[in-house]
Amino acid sequence: MMKVAMRRRWMSVGIALVLVGAALAQGLRAEEAKSTAAVAGLRPFAYLVPCERTDVIHELWALGVPLRVLREDIQLDVEVWRREKSPGDGLSANYEKRWFPPGTAVVPATGERGPADAAEIVEDWVARSIGDDRAGELPLVRLWDDAWLLTAPMPPPVRTGPRKRVTEDVAQGRSGVNFSGSPLLSVRWLDDGERYLAVKNGRLCKVHAETGRSVPFYSVDALTAALGKVIPDIKPEGARGLASRTSLDFNPQLTGALFEHQGDLYFATLDGKTAHRLTNSPEREELAEFSPDGQRVAFVRNYDLYVVELATQQETRLTEGGNEIVRNGIADWVYYEEVFNRDGRAFWWSENGDYIAFMQFDDSLVGEVPIVAPEPGRPVVERQRYPKAGDPNPRVKVGVVAAKGGPVRWIDLKDYPPESTLVTRVGWHLTTLDCVYLCVQDRSQTWLDVVLAPLDPKTPDGPLTIERVVREKTGAWIENIGQSQTRPELHLLWLTDKTGFRHIYPGWDSRVSDRALTEGEWDVKKIVAHDVLGVRIFFMATKDSPIAENLYCLGEGENGLEIKRLTPENGNHLVFLNHDRGYCFDDNCRMFVDVCSSHKAPAKVRLYRTDGRFVRMIDDNPVAALDEYELAPVELVQIKTRDGFALEGTLIKPPDFDATKEYPVWVLVYGGPQMPSVVDSWRGGRAYEQMLAAMGIVVLRCDPRSASGKGAKSAWTAYKQLGVQEARDMEDAADWLTAQGWCDGSRIGISGGSYGGYLTAYCLTHTKKFAAGIAASAVTDWRNYDTIYTERYMLTPQENAEGYEKASVVAAAKDLHGKLLLVHGGMDDNVHVQNALQLARALQQAGRDFEMMIYPEMRHGIHGRHYQKLTLDFIRRTMGVAN
Repeated sequence: MMKVAMRRRWMSVGIALVLVGAALAQGLRAEEAKSTAAVAGLRPFAYLVPCERTDVIHELWALGVPLRVLREDIQLDVEVWRREKSPGDGLSANYEKRWFPPGTAVVPATGERGPADAAEIVEDWVARSIGDDRAGELPLVRLWDDAWLLTAPMPPPVRTGPRKRVTEDVAQGRSGVNFSGSPLLSVRWLDDGERYLAVKNGRLCKVHAETGRSVPFYSVDALTAALGKVIPDIKPEGARGLASRTSLDFNPQLTGALFEHQGDLYFATLDGKTAHRLTNSPEREELAEFSPDGQRVAFVRNYDLYVVELATQQETRLTEGGNEIVRNGIADWVYYEEVFNRDGRAFWWSENGDYIAFMQFDDSLVGEVPIVAPEPGRPVVERQRYPKAGDPNPRVKVGVVAAKGGPVRWIDLKDYPPESTLVTRVGWHLTTLDCVYLCVQDRSQTWLDVVLAPLDPKTPDGPLTIERVVREKTGAWIENIGQSQTRPELHLLWLTDKTGFRHIYPGWDSRVSDRALTEGEWDVKKIVAHDVLGVRIFFMATKDSPIAENLYCLGEGENGLEIKRLTPENGNHLVFLNHDRGYCFDDNCRMFVDVCSSHKAPAKVRLYRTDGRFVRMIDDNPVAALDEYELAPVELVQIKTRDGFALEGTLIKPPDFDATKEYPVWVLVYGGPQMPSVVDSWRGGRAYEQMLAAMGIVVLRCDPRSASGKGAKSAWTAYKQLGVQEARDMEDAADWLTAQGWCDGSRIGISGGSYGGYLTAYCLTHTKKFAAGIAASAVTDWRNYDTIYTERYMLTPQENAEGYEKASVVAAAKDLHGKLLLVHGGMDDNVHVQNALQLARALQQAGRDFEMMIYPEMRHGIHGRHYQKLTLDFIRRTMGVAN
C-alpha cells in the first residue's frame, strides 16, 4: 500500500512540474509562479536546508517557520531544484539520493502553528526564489517520502544576553533544563548484522546501520487492535499504550512480544494476526521469560515455577511447595541485591528449550528485620528476611526440571555444605549440551569453584553428580564473575583478578591456563564478543585510562597477538557490536555503535567499522542549554597520597575563580570497593556540582584507592578493615586541597550516600580534616549489614572481631570532629534505619552534637524538595556561604 501511494504522489509531482514549466515559459512574474506542491495541491513530508545556509535559516526563522535540527547522518531521496547557467534556462527538478549531515535544518510540513502554515510559508518562499537569477541549486530541498528523522528543536539563530549560572532549581530538576540532551543509549542489532532497532522520535524503528534509513519496526495500529481483542475490558488508549511502548519483551525471533496487564500475561505477534491470553489467575506472574525457540514462556507464581505453551495456552506447574520462606526460581533479598545485581530471576532455559535449571532459596534460618511504615493508628510492620554479618545465610539448592513437567533433579552438592557456601552463578555449558555449570563459593568468598553437572540420561530420576573443573583464588576475595563468555567448539574465556588486575585467560577445558591472553596494570571490564575461531576477542578495558572504558580487539598481528583500540574518541564508551550472542560469524563483528561522552562534552553516538573506519554519526545530540548556561570547566586531577598512590578526581571551581582568594571545598565521595565514581563522562553536566561552584564553593569528587578502578590489587587494601585505608586516602586528599593555596583548610566538607554515607561518617569520627559532613543512608557498623556483601570484604564478625571494631563508626562516636548531618529513610530495606539510630544513641551518650533527619516513608534512595533544601542549607551554613 505504501509503495502504491508513493507512486501516485510522484505522478502528481510530475504533472505539477509540467505545470510549473509552462507557467515559467509564459513569462509569469516570479511571485505568481507556483511551486510543485502548490500546483498539485500536495505537501511534502519535510523541507531540508543545509546548515551552512544560515541566511536561509535566519529568513525562515524570521517568517515564523518552526525549525528543527537534524541529529544524524542520513541518506534520503529528495527533490532538488536547480538553474543550470542563466535565467533563461529556467529551473529543473530531480529526484536524487543525498547525504544530509547533523545540523541540517528541517522544516516539517506540518508545524506547530497548524497543519498548513509551515508548508504554505515555505512554498511562498520557494516561489519568490524562483525569480532569483542566480545559477545553481535552490538551498531548500523537498523530502516527499515519510522518513523517521532524528531531530531536535532548533534554538534561535542568535543567542541574546549573558549566559546564566546553574541555580538550585536547575540543579535539582525543577526548571526543566537538560544538560545531557536525549542521546540514543541503546540499540539491538538484528540477525543480519546490517540493521538494528533503536528509538527515534518516540517510536521503535528498524534502522539500516550504514545509511540511517529507518522504518517503524511494527504497526502500532495492528498491535493495538490485537491487544484490544484479547485483553478483557481494556480501553483503546490502554491497548495503544501497551502497543506503543519503546521497550517490549520480544520473543527471541523478534516476531512477537509478551505483555503484562493487571497481573496476567498476554502474547501477540507484531503483525497483529495472533494474540492470546496466556494466564488467568488472581495471583501475579513474575519474571516471565521466553524459551530460546519462542514456543514457551516460563514464569514464577506464588514462589513456584510454571511454563505455558504459546500455541495451546496450556499451563504446567514445574515445582511445588513454594512460599515466602522457600522460593523456587525467584531470589530472596540478599541474593537479589548482592549476587544477581537486582534481578530476581533465578531460573535459566537450556539452549534447546527442553529443560530449565533453577535455584531454590530456603530462608527458614534467616533472621527477620522489622520495617515499620508510618501509618496512622497501629503501625504496619514488614518483616524482611535479612541475613546480617555472621548470621545464617539462605540455604540454596539447584535443580533441573523438564519444560514439559516431571520430577525435579537436584544437583548433588554434598561437598559444599549449604550453611557455609554460596552459589553465585548458574548456566548451561554451551559447548556441552545438556550440562549445567555452577559457580560455588565459600560464604566469605575467598575461593570460587566451577563445577559441571551433566544430565545423565541413564539416571533420569536421580540426583545430578558434579565434577569440579576450576578452583580460583586471589590475594583476598573473589568477585562474582558475572556472565561468562564462551567460544563454541573451543573453550570458555575466563576473567580473573588473580594477578591483582582482571585479565582474560583460556578457561575451563584447559582448567584455566596460567597463560594470560591480556596483561598489564589495567582491567578488562567485559568480554563483548569473539569470533568462532577465536582469532579476535573484543573487550572493554581501562588500558588507556583508569577512569574510562574503551573497546579493544585482541587478534593476530605482525608480532603475534596484538591489542588494538577501536574507540578513537577520548572519554568513556558504551558499545554495541553487531554480533550474535557473544560470538561472531564471518560477516558479523564488522561494525559497532559507540556511545561516548567525556568530562568535556555530552554523549554522541557514532557508527564505526571494526577495522577502525568511521561510518556515520548516529546521534550528534545537540544540547541547546549549553548555549544558555555558564558551566565551569571540569578538571581531571591526580592526588598523590603519602605512599605515592595516585587518587583520581574531578575538580570544579567557581566561574569567577580567583587563585589569590581562599575558597571552601566540598568533597563528594562513594568509595565502595571496586566502585569508582570518578569517570571521564558527562554525568548530566554535573549540575549539582556546578550549582555549588556557582555559590562560590570548589567541588572535588574523589575516589579512595579501593574504589579507584585500578585493579583488585588496589581494592584489597580495604580487606578486613573497611574504612581504614579509605579514610587515610581522604585525609591525603584534604591535605592536597589545603596545599593548593586557594583552599580554606578550615572549610572542607564531605558527603555521600550508602557506602559514601559510611565513609563520610567514618572520616568525621576518624580524622580531623573535615569541618562538616552529610552521611545519607549510611552503614554505621558492619555487623548491621548483610552477609554476602560484608563478609566478602570483612569475613565474619566471629573471624575478624578486631576488624569490625576498627571499621565501626558507632564505636568511634566519641571522636566526632566537625558538624555531622545524619539522614536516613525510615523504611530503608537495604541499610536499615537501625544504623542511624545506633550512631545517634552513641553520639548522645558521648555528649557530641550532631544533626539528624529521618524520612519516615523513604527507603534506600532519599529524594525530594525537603531533602534537597535540608542538605543545601547545611552546606551553606557550615561552609559560610550566603544564600
